[in-house]
Amino acid sequence: MVPVGVVIATRDRVADLLPTLERLAALPERPPVVVVDNDSRDATAAAVRDAFPAVEVLELPVNLGAAARNLGACLLSTPIIAFNDDDSHWGPGALARAAAHFEARPRLGLLAGRVLVGDDEGLDPTCAEMAASPLRTLP
Repeated sequence: MVPVGVVIATRDRVADLLPTLERLAALPERPPVVVVDNDSRDATAAAVRDAFPAVEVLELPVNLGAAARNLGACLLSTPIIAFNDDDSHWGPGALARAAAHFEARPRLGLLAGRVLVGDDEGLDPTCAEMAASPLRTLP
């Protein structure tokens, strides 16, 4: 399997981030994880370092928003990078399935995961919009 790394950008959401990191640590793929802290004021970086020493933490002096993910991606040496929100998670085996798609299709550049919401894991309406994208018809 091609290795997959995970990047999470966060700001002042340590209470959501720590359970997310716990779920990532339990995945069978054991991905390397980079957390990019967008100038948090809630001791996010220290909490992550204390609870998850294997997670690389990049502390930014300003909030770059989603662009902070790019800096996190630069710290990974994996050929595939998965972006993760600080309050979401990948299901067991999902990263391995994504890696298999990339291995089988060398021209593939992006995959969008199916987003399940809430305790009942209902499909997020955005998934239907992405599935109807005209990009699906390109070679």
